[in-house]
Amino acid sequence: RPDSHSTRHAQIRRIQPDRSAPFRAEHGPPSRRVMKAESAHRCLAWSIGLLGAAVRLRQFFSGRSLWLDEVWVGFNLQKRSWTGLFGTLDHDQVAPPGFLVLEKIAISVLGGGEYGLRAVPLLISLVTIPVAYLTVKRMVGKTAGLIVLALVSVNAQLIYYSAEAKQYSLDVLSCFVILAVTHPLLNDETRRRDWFIAGLTGEIGRA
Repeated sequence: RPDSHSTRHAQIRRIQPDRSAPFRAEHGPPSRRVMKAESAHRCLAWSIGLLGAAVRLRQFFSGRSLWLDEVWVGFNLQKRSWTGLFGTLDHDQVAPPGFLVLEKIAISVLGGGEYGLRAVPLLISLVTIPVAYLTVKRMVGKTAGLIVLALVSVNAQLIYYSAEAKQYSLDVLSCFVILAVTHPLLNDETRRRDWFIAGLTGEIGRA
């Protein structure tokens, strides 16, 4: 009879497994364990980054006297005009013009003492910490990002040069920025504009 036939089909449909259930479970909201792992990862990254910032600030405010090369950099900044920063420096000093412009802005605001001359390297070094972490995290993964974050944060040389009126902190930041910009070019779907941006970034890093 038609009614009994429809009833049997309805019962069969009810007892058949829902094949879409695994798909929904796989693509549904993250589990509590995953959310805890993400939260722990963020807390660890913030802790390491803040530690790196703290040791740099401690180095900056330690009161270490300027050494000879820093004095000569300051001499060039105070003696030269803005356009003169793009020429050959006196006393065998070499520095990118872009860095010198930032330094001249800093000493015009903070004065030509230790804090004024070292403010720009400090800010650059502080920016390097998250840039290094995010760049490596994007390129390799979260674990590699944490490892690089820890290395950058507590590296003794990077901490020392974060409070020195030389361009070494800018060199480190430029490397990570160039990596961040050129990483998409490793994909197959690259465009001419991407290569232009990568080349422009490299030239800015040299400046």
